[in-house]
Amino acid sequence: MERAFDARWRERALLSDGRKVELRTVQPEDAPLLVEGFAKLSKESRYRRFHGARGPLSPDELKYLTRLNGENHFALGAVDAKSGEGLGIARFIRLPAEPHVAEPAVTVIDSAQGRGLGTMLLLRLVAAARERGIESFRCLVLADNQPVRNLLKELGLPPRPRKQNAALEFDVPLANIELSALERGHPIHGLLVAAATGALLAADIVEHVRHWLAQHVGHAQLQSGDALLIVDVQNDFCPGGSLPVARGDEIVPVLNRWIATASEARVPIFASRDWHPRGHVSFRERGGQWPEHCVQGTPGANFRADLALPAEASLVSKGTDRERDAWSAFDGTDLGARLRSAGVKRLFIGGLALDVCVRATVLDAIKAGFEVKVIEDATRPVNAANGVPAMEEMRHAGAAII
Repeated sequence: MERAFDARWRERALLSDGRKVELRTVQPEDAPLLVEGFAKLSKESRYRRFHGARGPLSPDELKYLTRLNGENHFALGAVDAKSGEGLGIARFIRLPAEPHVAEPAVTVIDSAQGRGLGTMLLLRLVAAARERGIESFRCLVLADNQPVRNLLKELGLPPRPRKQNAALEFDVPLANIELSALERGHPIHGLLVAAATGALLAADIVEHVRHWLAQHVGHAQLQSGDALLIVDVQNDFCPGGSLPVARGDEIVPVLNRWIATASEARVPIFASRDWHPRGHVSFRERGGQWPEHCVQGTPGANFRADLALPAEASLVSKGTDRERDAWSAFDGTDLGARLRSAGVKRLFIGGLALDVCVRATVLDAIKAGFEVKVIEDATRPVNAANGVPAMEEMRHAGAAII
């Protein structure tokens, strides 16, 4: 398989201070650069990176850090384009027991810190990891760092005890990282940079991230006349279900933030669900398109347990007629009447699946006269090839993609 980040990859870039750098994959002949760069790390940087005092790299460590297979252990570095001085390195190591997970690390020499190089390396590391089938980066936080633990909970990334030491670990899904337009203040970006550089030993990122959340998913977006509509976030549509949407579970943390914001802003929340009787016409046993799914009263029809729906959320059941299929939350339900009764004029919509029930719901909402905003990070397609066309169709119909 041809990859962008292979042994031949080279890229020229500018740091924020105008310094020209060359980015490239790490090769065995780069060992002297690692020795020189390590010597330029301050005691503080070494402590933060290695979580303790650290002497020079041994010959065996140098071999391990530079003789890479490029698949399970990958690294890229940055050198000064003029002098050839090594400035920074980023690597990931795939976990043997969990091949879709890797641990990242980013190190930048002290004189090059604060100039955007860490972010530059990290974004390319994420892209290289995606090429190699890595779905998430595993990061660490000290067990007694309560502010960061609270933040992770807010972001839907609950930390777990780590067996080897007193630290906690959490996974950051790489699908949440927008490589083309990632802001330095984005919470996922902040967590990755902090974790990859060892900065999660401190809690100084917490308030900054909360400020970002307040700006990007805050009360200013939700106001009187709005409603949040969550479409079919049910067990059967998530990994492990009978009709799973790839990475469908990744939208739950995003939706939970919107639910929290809607609740605080006193904006009504609606949640639709497929609620099929046995032998439904959409099932393959009846000649339909789909495997049996979301059968009334079965665990697969339940909402995801980690979806934080409040007790006052309004439930919308669809597809309840054995002889008739229904993708839209408006089809065969009283949703439209309930929205108008609540004074709703604008809908914020997310859920599963983008190219099926979300698409149908959005198009029907527009036809019914509602202003619609589709939460892009809060939906996934059942067929990846249909995701972009579905977005374009909804946009063309009048929906805003946010």
